[in-house]
Amino acid sequence: MGYTLQEQYSSKNQVPGANADSVWHRGARKVSSITIHWWGNKGQKFDTVRDFLCTNNSPTSAHYVVQDGLVACIVSPDDCAFHAGNAEGNSHSIGIECRPEATDGDYATIAELIRYLRGIYGDIPLVPHNSWYSTACPGDYDLARLDSLARGASTISVQSASIQEEDMPSAQEIAAAVWGFSNKDLDARDMRQIVADIPKDLPVAVWSYANPSIGGGDAYQILRDAVANTNRIASDVAAVAAKAAAGGATEDQIKEAVKSAIAESVVNVDVNVGGAK
Repeated sequence: MGYTLQEQYSSKNQVPGANADSVWHRGARKVSSITIHWWGNKGQKFDTVRDFLCTNNSPTSAHYVVQDGLVACIVSPDDCAFHAGNAEGNSHSIGIECRPEATDGDYATIAELIRYLRGIYGDIPLVPHNSWYSTACPGDYDLARLDSLARGASTISVQSASIQEEDMPSAQEIAAAVWGFSNKDLDARDMRQIVADIPKDLPVAVWSYANPSIGGGDAYQILRDAVANTNRIASDVAAVAAKAAAGGATEDQIKEAVKSAIAESVVNVDVNVGGAK
């Protein structure tokens, strides 16, 4: 996991999922989308926003509050938050409050959370708050970019330099380093898709080509760890690229810095679940 998760806070402004129909008359809660919000004014502190959404009397809330490297879950996504200003949205959508600065780090953390939620609820779409209610929210957030990042696209834009996936070591090379115990013909995107497609009760037969001793639960955890490692590597190399660009490096120098950062990152990856490595 590339962020710190706070689960010790709980908003008083929520409705148990089982009671959704009695409040909004839109049927039992069934998560069908993720609503992207921003919390309004730049400069507001994460803790201030989180605490307000937990304690206000409006009522207003969200399921998650997110900034670069930090996520607070203040309403379980299986329950309803007062976030959409709309009966359908409150009943069936997960609300994510995002920092309005919308930095690359904010995007990366939000995308990782979206990826996690899709692993549970399926390939649900992202919708802006203003699709439920007339508002400027979610401001400058680019939902297409969030969706692309959540699906594993790897384009790093740094000032005047744009480093595309083909400029980096191949996905197969990264996958071979991170997932050396498994099938090296699978690239990083294949592995992410497997995570999205497989159920938690993955049969051992699916993994017979890799390690027959790995049970279904172990295989699923290995995949989740692998995705987290890849996301961490992407975050690490983005920071290296930004530093190089700020120091006046050429685009070729930035690309070399990115390649070196990936090589250093994968050396530190240690996936060892159920005896597989």
